[in-house]
Amino acid sequence: MSGAATGHHPHPAAHALQARCANATEVIGNSLSYKAKGLGFRRIAEPTDLPEAMVCRWFRRATDEHIRGICHKGDQRLILIAREVCPDIQQSGNPLLHTL
Repeated sequence: MSGAATGHHPHPAAHALQARCANATEVIGNSLSYKAKGLGFRRIAEPTDLPEAMVCRWFRRATDEHIRGICHKGDQRLILIAREVCPDIQQSGNPLLHTL
């Protein structure tokens, strides 16, 4: 049902907030990708004009346990949608790189 049909109209700023969240997700994902390739938080923060403390905080939150959980969920999802490619997938030895 649309907002008009339900009588619910989203706040005008909702679209802008969704776009900002999507952008933040992309920036964090790219930063984690660089980390998986061996770059440190300072080398990642500098060209992106992000505060070093912010990038460092993202990395501290990406604990090994968290990464293993995301990796496991991703593997399960891949098995559901593309079982035929699963035998060809090789673990890279780097859980973050494998997850991404």
